[in-house]
Amino acid sequence: MILNKHSQGLVGYSMWLRASRQAVFVALIIMLSAMIGLATVALPLWFLVAGLFLPAFVVLAWIWPELGIVGVMALLCGIAPSWLVPQFPLAGGKMQASELAFFALLAVIAIRAASGDRVLGNGLRAYAWPIGLLLGLALLSSISAYLFFHNGIRDILYETRIFIYWMITPSVVLAIDSRPRLNRFLLALVCLGVLLAVMVCVQSFTGITLLSARSAAVQLSTANRVYSDVVRSSLAQGVYIILFSLFVILARYLLRISNIMASAPLVLILTAGLLATFGRGVWIAGAIGVLILGLLVGRKSIPKLLIGGCAFVLMAAAFLSVSRPNMFDALLERVTSIDTKVAEQDESLVWRRVEREYAYSKLLEYPLLGIGLGGEYQPIRDHRMVSEQKRYIHNSFLYLGLKLGMIAIVIPFWVCWLMFINGRVLMRKIKDPRYRAITAAAVSAFMLPNLTSFTQPEWMDHPGVAFMGIMIGLVGVLNNLYEEHQFNN
Repeated sequence: MILNKHSQGLVGYSMWLRASRQAVFVALIIMLSAMIGLATVALPLWFLVAGLFLPAFVVLAWIWPELGIVGVMALLCGIAPSWLVPQFPLAGGKMQASELAFFALLAVIAIRAASGDRVLGNGLRAYAWPIGLLLGLALLSSISAYLFFHNGIRDILYETRIFIYWMITPSVVLAIDSRPRLNRFLLALVCLGVLLAVMVCVQSFTGITLLSARSAAVQLSTANRVYSDVVRSSLAQGVYIILFSLFVILARYLLRISNIMASAPLVLILTAGLLATFGRGVWIAGAIGVLILGLLVGRKSIPKLLIGGCAFVLMAAAFLSVSRPNMFDALLERVTSIDTKVAEQDESLVWRRVEREYAYSKLLEYPLLGIGLGGEYQPIRDHRMVSEQKRYIHNSFLYLGLKLGMIAIVIPFWVCWLMFINGRVLMRKIKDPRYRAITAAAVSAFMLPNLTSFTQPEWMDHPGVAFMGIMIGLVGVLNNLYEEHQFNN
């Protein structure tokens, strides 16, 4: 009887304890909800987003640093809506959420490397000289910009921060030290490419802006003609992620790893996303990139790529034209506007030509060290111009020469040569077709921003530098894993 009472007492106590815990948990939830509610009223949105996002990102980067790299690239591509992406004041300018995430990623990877046995290996040794020279010139240019040219601190800091993104190259090599991590990284990168292509197509169909990139969804204008019912979707350098994903699928098909029919839906989506950007330079670069892919895989594959590429481009164009009656006509005029006579009337091409004329004049005046980072090379020459455009130029090579000196113009060509040579060597060494496909795709995709650099400032823009850095790092990872005998050689 006494035992029964004692047992009943214990049961009652445990029930009371459980109920107390539940009450405390509910009370904590209520208090936390109240605190968040009060914070939303008292604090700015960017502070709340950063407070929730940054710890989650750091945990993700610690467990899977390779996914953290893809996450940074996704932010740089504008995958998050602009109202959700916080900006932080910095020296009169603004620091983007992508930069905060990138710095957090660098810290996590550095701590992981210091606490483990991760090393850079030999994969990046060939790129040490050109990238090191580039960073040295950037440092010298930032000093001369402040001391001699007296450029604005905000402008100097903005253009200097671009070069920090070259740190993503060793980060890729340190983060990906095994085949499982490499496979996870590639899957995430290809998924990002497909997602970007889908978002671009949705923007073209609906006109609703989903991406936070500059001019994400605008009416198409070609040769001073405006298409009122055709939407041009821009995702900045995110288009190279789409092309890299496409190259991976094509290389796997050429090396007989996958069936093209099984991959046809993905190829169609990626091609449609590429066309919906209406980027003439990107289209030309993509065609040349396909030829480079064919050379790396084998010259016999080039006819397959050309025939299959034309077929998929036509199917994707027809697919897009269903949503907008004038889409197909707009695509054709966009292609024909590359013609010299039409180009003379194209306002954007005329604007770029005037930019080059001012840049040539300034480059001849300061050939050795340039005008310094943040320096202005042209006056306000149009009522639509803003202050930023006085230092901005679309041609990436001239941009480098203007800000760092003429010697900097050689660096992109130097790095391209190293990538192609190292890619061919790796293609001969690696026998596993899965990783040969990745090598060919990475080298071909790296050439894309260098081809478009004649009309876009890829070497002087955060996403462009980050993408090229990832591709160099990926080739370095493949080289290291081969030397560690992690492939089926």
